[in-house]
Amino acid sequence: MARGALWAIGIVIFMTACVGRGVEPRKPKTPPEVTAPSGTQIPVLALAFEVSYDRETDGVIPYYRILNVGITNNSLEILHLDPLGDQWWVVDRAGKRHHAIVNLRRTDPDRWANLPIGLKKLLEYPLLVPIGSTQPIDLLFADRINLNEFREVVFQSIGLDRIIRIYARE
Repeated sequence: MARGALWAIGIVIFMTACVGRGVEPRKPKTPPEVTAPSGTQIPVLALAFEVSYDRETDGVIPYYRILNVGITNNSLEILHLDPLGDQWWVVDRAGKRHHAIVNLRRTDPDRWANLPIGLKKLLEYPLLVPIGSTQPIDLLFADRINLNEFREVVFQSIGLDRIIRIYARE
């Protein structure tokens, strides 16, 4: 009987030691960063990003400003985009980061409902960039944000598992 009790105590101690080793909480993994000037290709990704702001587009959507991004896919794979997971920011001339709106339907459904169908189609965040093509993306910002002389655009891509920093060129 004592032998069985010792055996049970030994198993309990062993199990406690295994479980008690503790699982250290993991820090969220930060994706690797790539930096490139606007209008140039990033060789490691075979992608090019062109970023521009045109004051003429102010007011096309009331209360919003539009920053245009063109992504050219010269890789041998389709670039998958995720409207719910991808994150975009603009860094203004003062160095402050502003989160972009890529899905107006979710962010401001009342404004979205009042837009013409053609404009809705132009604003819809794409799901992919085919091989050998360029896909435009319109990033929306509140009209209180000054997009003149922005420093850079930051794109955190779920599909690429990277953070891409595109800095403005003169």
